[in-house]
Amino acid sequence: MSIVLSLQKNIISGDVNIKDLLREALVIASKLKLNDFKAWINNELKGYPNRQEVSIYRIISGEVKLWNPYQGWQSIPADIAGVLNETLASTLYLTQSIAEVEDLILKKDSESLAFSFPEELAKTLRKALNLNVKFAIFTHRSSLRSIVEQVKTTLLEWSIKLEEEGIIGDENMSFSNEEKNKAQKNIHIENFNGVMGDIENIGNVSTGDYNQNIATINNTLNTKIDSIIEQIEKLPLSDKKEIIHEINENREDKEALTKTLGNLITKGSEVATILPAIGELLGLLA
Repeated sequence: MSIVLSLQKNIISGDVNIKDLLREALVIASKLKLNDFKAWINNELKGYPNRQEVSIYRIISGEVKLWNPYQGWQSIPADIAGVLNETLASTLYLTQSIAEVEDLILKKDSESLAFSFPEELAKTLRKALNLNVKFAIFTHRSSLRSIVEQVKTTLLEWSIKLEEEGIIGDENMSFSNEEKNKAQKNIHIENFNGVMGDIENIGNVSTGDYNQNIATINNTLNTKIDSIIEQIEKLPLSDKKEIIHEINENREDKEALTKTLGNLITKGSEVATILPAIGELLGLLA
């Protein structure tokens, strides 16, 4: 049986674990020189290098909770929760390898899973709540199961597309030059829903495309910063000129800007109307 049809059979049977399916797919992608698929498969096997590159299906929603030493994990106050749940602060970018994801699904007793909270955002929350506590993001186990299922579905759709193009290989796990040329011409990762992350710096994506994506991200940050400044200018703050100057000074320094915004949140009711915007910007800086 050809290697592509073998992969299809193994996916459909359900008898082969996801790691071995990915390894089988890695052989196919490598022999066909499909560098974008090869990079995606390696990311699933080894883990993603950063949150910007995770596939869309690995971005899931959660709930931020704080640790009460007497009562355990508790939901945070409603006013702060509203800010977080409207922003990226309550969003999980799962960079773990698919093996680690499976381990989390299998080893945890509870249907609810906890993940570490970005430390800079945690510092900001501690100031806002005036509490020296730790935070975590909780999500449902089913969210992780859906990641595994999405990977299987993508592999199946990919193998079907290869077969439709007449690219199936032989029993010796080899492909003809014609099959390799067809694959290079007709099989593109962007045609598979949910695989690409926010930054497509993988495989055969050009440096120009990568730089353009970086520029887009920076433009988004600057737009959000400009919006925050405009909103601060409308507030009756005695030190708003100093705050605006500090924000502008720290545009290129994410850590310093996060601290500035954290200090701004501690003003409480004075900045209540712009808390959602501050929370959104903090989420982008995390």
